[in-house]
Amino acid sequence: MERVILLQILAPVTNTLTDGRILRRAKRDLGFSEEDHKEYGITPTEPCPHCGSEGGMRWEDATATKEIEIGDVAHKIIVRQLKELDRQGKIPGDYLDIYDKFPEVEE
Repeated sequence: MERVILLQILAPVTNTLTDGRILRRAKRDLGFSEEDHKEYGITPTEPCPHCGSEGGMRWEDATATKEIEIGDVAHKIIVRQLKELDRQGKIPGDYLDIYDKFPEVEE
């Protein structure tokens, strides 16, 4: 789930050409490959007509993890985006675990 949240955080980012290339790689690494779909049993979920949810993804093993390396530049961009969300008061509750992984946001 943290990968999905980081992709959402990085989606609206605009940068220089150099940073853009770094972000493109980070987004590719955070995205889900065909191997991930097979290994973790990832399947899409349908939108709910009753509660209005948009649908999403489901994992067979919700505890499965995968280490993703984030370089220094991408790390700084993520921290900048998290600080901006905090400044705007727009931190969704499910983002809190991500904030804990980037303690410099609170500095």
